[in-house]
Amino acid sequence: MDNSTFVYGSELQGRGYTTDRDLIFGYATTLISLIAFTGSLINLFLIKNLKNFHNAFGFFWAVRTVGDLGSTIASGMYAGPITILQPTYIPPWLVIFAYQFSITFSYVQCVMNLAIAMNRFVAVCFPIRYKMIFNKSLCIGVALCVLFQALFLVSLYFNSCRLPDVPITIGFKMNGSTFVYGSELQGRGYTTDTDLIFGYITTLVGLSAFIGALINLYLIKNLTMFHNSFGFLWAVRTVGETGSDLTSALYTGPVTILQLTNIPPWLGIFSYQFTISFAFVQCVMNLVIAVNRFVAVCYPLRYKSIFKRNLCIATVLLAIFIALLVMTLHFIFPCNHIGYGPRFYSNVFVKCVAGMERDYSYISSNYVRACVTVACFGTGLINATTFCKIVYIRLASVAIYNTKEFKRDVRLFTLGVVQDILMTIVGLAMITTNNGKEIGAVGILLSYDGLIFIYNFNSASMIFFNPECRRFLFSRRSITSIVSPGNDNPVPGSK
Repeated sequence: MDNSTFVYGSELQGRGYTTDRDLIFGYATTLISLIAFTGSLINLFLIKNLKNFHNAFGFFWAVRTVGDLGSTIASGMYAGPITILQPTYIPPWLVIFAYQFSITFSYVQCVMNLAIAMNRFVAVCFPIRYKMIFNKSLCIGVALCVLFQALFLVSLYFNSCRLPDVPITIGFKMNGSTFVYGSELQGRGYTTDTDLIFGYITTLVGLSAFIGALINLYLIKNLTMFHNSFGFLWAVRTVGETGSDLTSALYTGPVTILQLTNIPPWLGIFSYQFTISFAFVQCVMNLVIAVNRFVAVCYPLRYKSIFKRNLCIATVLLAIFIALLVMTLHFIFPCNHIGYGPRFYSNVFVKCVAGMERDYSYISSNYVRACVTVACFGTGLINATTFCKIVYIRLASVAIYNTKEFKRDVRLFTLGVVQDILMTIVGLAMITTNNGKEIGAVGILLSYDGLIFIYNFNSASMIFFNPECRRFLFSRRSITSIVSPGNDNPVPGSK
């Protein structure tokens, strides 16, 4: 390194040779971490196999142990070996990620210590109320809240930092000779008729989709025909839709109408991150619902044994975790941010340096392609198989086909098929436009507003194409639905 040249991340490099002290600290860190990692695995094994720990305390202790694993993995697999080797070509993002990874898990471990202390306090001081207070829902809610807090705190590092060796001027006043980070996310300062049209359409469609989603959740809660795994998955999918609905109604629509020029870049980026995270959950749930309908139609006797409560909850948690994990990639790998640009009526790529030729995000481009390929086309393949089974049943057994329960399964399957076709069209439009700035009105309506239009259709189809829903909403008499053999698995949390 030259004294007159600043090298970003020079503090994170090794010295190029190893000393005795390096070997001592490196081997000590590695060995202690391996011991701690082994001990954590033994702890989890005991918690899983001993009934004494099959309670709230055991759950909290297991989460805390998982928190321990983060630091042990970072130390044993990175910090220790890198101290021994002392290389001089370590990518700065790798070291920063090692710290972020370790501190995130450490935060979970630290907060779970507090939760365990409260758990023991209630167990000792209020033993009669212990089970009522520390029920399953509370325990899972506490763990998810702690995880969300940890990810949020870590994300603050990225929201307030940029590469110091890049000549970026952050500001909101547009200057032809000065590069302004986030200029793509600013309004033009005045409103045109086109701005008003797209702005009002986005806002109104977003509001109507959000209201429809609330009605869907109301129906799922009050109709016994949805008190099963299908209803639970559909409810989660509906919650996934509300992310785009709220963003369109509360941010992208109004900001398109107002065309403000002082929008903080992080706000436009956050609107995209918020929307796409919820949209990912919604997309994955479409695939899971397709599998659910496939089993209900093709293997009705095995439905209950396959779609158990634990499987449904685990599937949803996995989808949320993957969505958050994918979003963090935007912060780990620089110059890949996407945000809403009110002048372009869509999500656009945010350039991070002057003269940058690339106008798309590697992460978002591959993310959308993977989602469309796996979720949309995968759902289509499963639906095609289910359809073949329905045709076979229709030709082989008229009695089964004409039963009320089977017709309901077919009806719900049909709704899923139409929604998947529409989702595939929007996904292909998003791939084609690739967050470009000049994509035309049709491209905007398909790639950006298309999601909201689909969500409106999803809500309307559930309300108007199901006779049980219509009777419940528009008839004064309450109805009691007969639950089919393929739909009698209680939804998590229901009695």
